Amino acid sequence: MLGKDLVKAAPLLLQPEQQLYTAVTLLIESGLDCAPVLEDGRLVGIFCLSLQVWAALQDGKTKEYDENSSEVTVVSSFMLLPPDCPGKIVFEEDLESLLNGLDLYLDTPIWVLGTDGLFAGMIMDKEIAAYFRAKIQTTQKQYEDILQNAYSCIVSIEKTGKITFINQALQRIFGMDYGELIGKQVEQVFPGTGLLKVLQSGRGQIGAKYELNGVKVVVNRTPIIEDGRVVGAVAIFQDMTELEEILKELKNVKELNKELNAVIDCSYDGIYVCDAAGRTIRVNKAIERLTGYKPEFYLGKNMRDLEKQGVLNESVTLKILKTHEPFTMVQRINTGKQTIITGTPVFGEDGKVFRVVTNVRDITELNFLREELARTQERYNNELQELRIQQMKVEDVVAKSREMCTILENAFRIAQVDTTVLILGESGVGKEVIAKMIHYSGPRSQQGSFIKINCGAIPRDLLESELFGYEPGSFTGSGTKTKLGLFELADKGTLFLDEIGDLPTDLQVKILRVLQENEFRRIGGNAIIQVNVRIITATNRDLESMVAQGKFREDLYYRLNVIPICIPPLRERLEDIPSFLHFFKEKFNLKYNTKKSFSPRAFDELVNYSWPGNVRQLANLVERLVVTCVEDIIDIHQLPEQVHSKEKGAVLLKLKEIVPLKEAVEEIEKQLINLALKKYENTYEAAKALGISQPTMSRKANKYSN
Repeated sequence: MLGKDLVKAAPLLLQPEQQLYTAVTLLIESGLDCAPVLEDGRLVGIFCLSLQVWAALQDGKTKEYDENSSEVTVVSSFMLLPPDCPGKIVFEEDLESLLNGLDLYLDTPIWVLGTDGLFAGMIMDKEIAAYFRAKIQTTQKQYEDILQNAYSCIVSIEKTGKITFINQALQRIFGMDYGELIGKQVEQVFPGTGLLKVLQSGRGQIGAKYELNGVKVVVNRTPIIEDGRVVGAVAIFQDMTELEEILKELKNVKELNKELNAVIDCSYDGIYVCDAAGRTIRVNKAIERLTGYKPEFYLGKNMRDLEKQGVLNESVTLKILKTHEPFTMVQRINTGKQTIITGTPVFGEDGKVFRVVTNVRDITELNFLREELARTQERYNNELQELRIQQMKVEDVVAKSREMCTILENAFRIAQVDTTVLILGESGVGKEVIAKMIHYSGPRSQQGSFIKINCGAIPRDLLESELFGYEPGSFTGSGTKTKLGLFELADKGTLFLDEIGDLPTDLQVKILRVLQENEFRRIGGNAIIQVNVRIITATNRDLESMVAQGKFREDLYYRLNVIPICIPPLRERLEDIPSFLHFFKEKFNLKYNTKKSFSPRAFDELVNYSWPGNVRQLANLVERLVVTCVEDIIDIHQLPEQVHSKEKGAVLLKLKEIVPLKEAVEEIEKQLINLALKKYENTYEAAKALGISQPTMSRKANKYSN
């Protein structure tokens, strides 16, 4: 409740020239002892019933009714003027401070004036008493709320040892209901707490350890003293778990501070930290190497003074303290070294800068390192390129044979330039994989996407809309939205046109226009759309023969055949088959969480198979064997019949180049041993067929099985 809410209109207002008898009569009828006297709305005095007033009435009561008499007594003759009037006269704006600060007698009213000086009202003694009672109750409630909501448990007792107060933290810390314990003896509830000793001695005890219900706490005990006598005691319990957490956090902060100091001191760059006044408070050891001054020289010094002394040409710290923004500058310091100085402001919770951290780096050394890097960059790039060629493996690409290593090496080089590529080869040899490798090994992988489409798998009308897109309403079923074609989706990237030999003749013309002009129109559209697309095509057909037969445009063929890559079938690169078998076995083991492997006999059978479906057939067969075989070892009897057919290699060794004679002999011997073991049930019969002894057969079988 505010003081202005207590102001009420005065129940009786008197005037200075009002007859005394009338005024007294009005006071008596109103039950009042006094009333304000106003003149033109302003308070001129207070009229009160007094002995003098009663005496005047007795002496001249007959004259009170004579209006023509010049001796009629009026209110102004007996009204009291400040400071003799009862109560307090106060302006409305000062009312609150008067109520809060004055030692008021509750039986005297307060006369209140407005800001304009006119009488505003009064506060009766009963309103003043009610105001202070409400204020006392509010204060008591606030104190009680503060104690009840204190985080620590607070317990107070009177001089007899009975508990007079417990706050609700008791339940959180000890798990006890505090409401049921008021009035009980403290030793019954808190045995050994020591509060009774505090009552007896009158001396407090701080930081004592105490345990109750298995909970360890720290307790502070203090006597309650009134008029020099101990009238009670209070104990404050604090959970040690929380204190231990605080100590642990403090320890972590200390350790972090040590780590920070170590990092700062170990930094190769110079670091110094200033406060909001520009005074240096921390410097690392590297500053001495850069400036020639020990860290102690800087500590406590202001950046302004260092500028004046010529230690610094211009202080970054001072600039940041003005702008409140990070700042970087190149500066030549007193030692003649060229440095890059970067300052960063650190803001407090109030949003003001309270620290500036500055980093000083010697760019003389940086320039040396840059030059050194430039000298070695070309060498490393060449080595990296060779390493990437040697270790190249993109998805299912495996290269062991000289032919495939050469193809991958050329493909990697082709990836670095922006030209069309025509990939030739039978179905399943990995044309798409090579196309992806070219895209992802070149700069277009960072600019655009790899988009592919099989020209032979999509009807002609649908193929055109897929390639070039269409505008709304351009044909039945085209919908109401523009469809982007694959050329647009592949912008800045690569478009791979597989089975390009199946492309209809009329679409060949449109493809040629895109290759020549880098532009096209959507179906049903008039706007010319510019694109930047690399075209890679692939086919298993003889395009040169198709050109001769008029089935493929000659001009388009020459535009596509800028760089041809011919991938040989798997039967012509037998050296790759073991690597593919191992690669796909590991791939599908990982995919299906298995541990399958091939027996030597099964492995040799697969190596000697001609693989008419090339790598795709090999991958599919290995996946089938990994999934369907129950045992972890895939043996020869689990292979499909087609692998056992005569389609496998008819010769024991197929050579395309000269190899050391010893290696060729060992390879033939290995194949003969394996063929004999497959044909005969035991090593004795196999040895007899080969014309060698059984021990020799066993030894060579063990040799070639590893």
